[in-house]
Amino acid sequence: MPYAPDPTPLTHEAVKIVAYQGNLYTETGLPLYRYFPLAEMSRLQQTVPWASEWDPYIRGWIETYMPLPRTTSDTPAIRRGGLSYQDRTGAAPGRDYQQAVYRGWPLYTSDLDTPGFQIPPQGTVPGLFEMVSVAEPPVVWPSPEAGEEGGGVGWPDHLDGP
Repeated sequence: MPYAPDPTPLTHEAVKIVAYQGNLYTETGLPLYRYFPLAEMSRLQQTVPWASEWDPYIRGWIETYMPLPRTTSDTPAIRRGGLSYQDRTGAAPGRDYQQAVYRGWPLYTSDLDTPGFQIPPQGTVPGLFEMVSVAEPPVVWPSPEAGEEGGGVGWPDHLDGP
């Protein structure tokens, strides 16, 4: 299961996740985002295309949201809250690494933002890419049995993602 927390040490340099004003940020002050339509798409069992598969007119903008590499946090509320990771097997080269996930939401940074906690986030697009709250409700996936809800939290293999 690629969504479970893994106690093995990270093999790459990763920036840690911290809480600032109730939201998730990198320790360098970049806000973290979630792809908001994911909750409804998962409920309907729709596939989320990789960024490279979006229509050319919007692909460049979608690719400004970078999947956050697998990471850790020293903040107890974040660790307890469900910080884990997912494999991005099948994503375009350069985006095909293990991605940090919080309560089932894959985490992204935005090229529109500048590091620094005092700089207002620029990557928020209501209804599309929204900041992640420390108290974010988890994404609940449909159960494989008879389409019932409550099958688990995470990013199932049949759903890809930007």
